[in-house]
Amino acid sequence: MKRLQPFWLACALLTTLPVGPLVHTPVASRDSGRSVVCYPLVGLLIGLLVALAAGLLAGAHAGLAAVLTLAVWAALSGALHLDGLADCTDAWFAGHRDPERCLAVMRDPAAGPMAVVALVLLLLTKATALTVLVGTGDALALVAAPVLARSGAAVLMAT
Repeated sequence: MKRLQPFWLACALLTTLPVGPLVHTPVASRDSGRSVVCYPLVGLLIGLLVALAAGLLAGAHAGLAAVLTLAVWAALSGALHLDGLADCTDAWFAGHRDPERCLAVMRDPAAGPMAVVALVLLLLTKATALTVLVGTGDALALVAAPVLARSGAAVLMAT
């Protein structure tokens, strides 16, 4: 079970799946670093669950199935990426290129108007893309998207 520690750590960070009891504490820094390598596997798990949700909704209207699939996806990821986008957008527009001000804005739990606009645009874009994917039954793309996203994060963290 200890060999899976990096995977469980990655799941605990990147999902809302109840893996907490599987994470052994205290967490070794070695395992924390190794968890990054597991990000694509966590993406695969998310992708399979998202594709399953889309498959279960296959009989519904494509738009409705897409929005519900997006809700499952956001719930699985804990909306972590959405929170990050909101924070970065607020910092970009309200920070006025002052690093200290940007950090203060990012720490503020309130979302400013530009953060809301960014979130709405992103979610509309994702819902539109999912409408196409759900409508065509392209499960491979539904699985690949979270794998590629988490792979990209792992590569960026390694550089």
